[in-house]
Amino acid sequence: MKENSIIFTNDNCIGCNKCIKVCSAIGACISMDEERTKIVVDGSKCIACGSCIDVCVHGAREFKDDTEAFFADLMRGEEISLLLAPAFEANYPEEYDQVLGGLKALGAKRIINVSFGADITTWGYLNYIKEHDFKGGISQPCPAAVAYIERYIPELLPKLFPVQSPLMCAAIYARKELGITDKFAFISPCIAKKMEIENPENAGFVQYNVTFEHLMKYVREHKISGPSAKSEIEYGLGSFYPAPGGLTENVRWFLGDQVFIRQMEGERRLYHWLHKNKDRIRKEQTPFLFFDVLNCENGCICGTGVETKKSETDDALYALLHIREAVKHEEAGNAWSKPAAPEERLKQFNQQFAALDLKDYLRTYTDRSTECAFKHPAEEELEEIFLSMNKKTEDARKIDCSCCGYDSCREMAEAIYNGFNHKENCIYYEKTMVHKLEVEKTLAEEETKAKNIFLANMSHEIRTPINVVLGMDEMILRESAEEQIRRYAFSIQRSGNSLLTLVNNVLDFSEMEAGKMELSAEKYDLQGLIYDLQERVRPGIKEKSLHFKMDIDPMIPRFLCGDFIRLKQCMMNILLNAIKYTKKGEVYFSVLLQEVREEQVLLQVRVRDTGVGIKKEDMERLFTAFERIDKTKNRTISGTGLGLNIVQRLLSMMDSGLEVESQYGKGSSFAFSVWQKILEQEPIG
Repeated sequence: MKENSIIFTNDNCIGCNKCIKVCSAIGACISMDEERTKIVVDGSKCIACGSCIDVCVHGAREFKDDTEAFFADLMRGEEISLLLAPAFEANYPEEYDQVLGGLKALGAKRIINVSFGADITTWGYLNYIKEHDFKGGISQPCPAAVAYIERYIPELLPKLFPVQSPLMCAAIYARKELGITDKFAFISPCIAKKMEIENPENAGFVQYNVTFEHLMKYVREHKISGPSAKSEIEYGLGSFYPAPGGLTENVRWFLGDQVFIRQMEGERRLYHWLHKNKDRIRKEQTPFLFFDVLNCENGCICGTGVETKKSETDDALYALLHIREAVKHEEAGNAWSKPAAPEERLKQFNQQFAALDLKDYLRTYTDRSTECAFKHPAEEELEEIFLSMNKKTEDARKIDCSCCGYDSCREMAEAIYNGFNHKENCIYYEKTMVHKLEVEKTLAEEETKAKNIFLANMSHEIRTPINVVLGMDEMILRESAEEQIRRYAFSIQRSGNSLLTLVNNVLDFSEMEAGKMELSAEKYDLQGLIYDLQERVRPGIKEKSLHFKMDIDPMIPRFLCGDFIRLKQCMMNILLNAIKYTKKGEVYFSVLLQEVREEQVLLQVRVRDTGVGIKKEDMERLFTAFERIDKTKNRTISGTGLGLNIVQRLLSMMDSGLEVESQYGKGSSFAFSVWQKILEQEPIG
């Protein structure tokens, strides 16, 4: 791991994981478990988007720039000139002139406003589009966006405009056309500009990235001020580049408002959008002339290198609007003429830069995705990680509390696999470890009480050995490669599962008979429930080579409230019955949205098979406890005759009932409808 990064973690970090949560660059924020948990930054993956700095409430994230080196070299008499971001005047209108004057007094040679470089960038975009018919390209004034595409979506590199950013266009112009050989310090609103400056592609153009925040802190501490000083090059609408859509407005100034341009700003929003739309962009399946993208939601005027308090008001935007209007002219014959038509402005604009060679202002990009490779563990590897986290059940693996910084437990497990995180950063793991003695004590007390209750005693005395046998058998299946041993183990698994089902049915029946069965409503994820069902029936389906069809209404609310354990038991029982009594053909399972009433939804569950079917005369005995119908034909199929009896009783407790349709020899259909409370309207999809 390369820890050297523009953004870094100081000793204030408490490992709260907020930075992981907002980081778009996979693996850039890494949780380290040393003396205490600390989130460090991998510089090879970090794109310096600044989202972690914004979200950190502990002051644990800082960034590096070249402010100290700039002032040290300036004091030593180095020949240094300034490239000035247009956002500087907008953010510091009252200090702007005096700060520049102070830098001039310290030895800064010349001041060139990067707005002029932005004008060149606009000129470069328009001419590159015209010469190469380059439609649907991605703008690249933003180094964070470029860094992300180079690292995480390299397939979009051909769609990045090869025209240099305003900073580099200004520097190249100053070197080639003005003959300036001084070192250049960029007075910058952006942390990520340091990556652009240090890129070998741009070697020698600019030497220092001096961010507004660090510059103004240094200036105020050292009381640096001087006579008013300004940029020496006149500029146009390039001054509006720092605003969201600044590039878009520049292009429309010359091409007209009918131009179709897609704007996209915001750290996580931008990168999520790029992933969602990458195929369309790559295949040129969009109607846009180009994409105007920025990492910062409020543009460079509130960039990552600007003091945070500046983004709390629109003062800087107001100032920038004033600057924009000041560069426009009333008279004709000028690229910035308000009365002129767009085509006339464009003509004047191209004449202004007619002496420039577009090739001087082009660049290439580097595929850095190998540095950011993300490995996906195989299912058996994922299982091993989950077990190490004490997540032994499907429910435990779907808690998705996001306390670790990831959206799901699976993402956390994958991060552990890649070395980005560790199990000790999982709150579920910590709770299970910290409270281990309490849990053991509670279990011991429950087991003591269970000795006096028949059902609990049966559960402990019979279920536990079966689970141990099945658990050891699972280890044999997982670890043994000998075919004969695996066949024995599969037989044990099938028999053990049958025995466990039998014991569970007997215990449930006994509990119902004793009147001790109660429903317990709680929030559950219907999507997870259906997934569990699918995984449970998969072996039986595969063993019999049956077709399994599912029909889940996508509009059903995903998060509901009810006794999902008993609901799942009902679904599972009729599903397993269908598989048990079907030798060939298919099993169909559906969950449909039957009715919505206020905050409740009526779910219709149906299981249909092409199995043996049921005779009409046997229908009445179908739900009788311990009664098995057509014993002669079904003598090879194991069972107790309790499954459907239990399902019917559970459904009765839910104010529902099981409906059965069957044709002997052709198959059966079992269905029930049950009301569940809606907790969240998000559809299951």
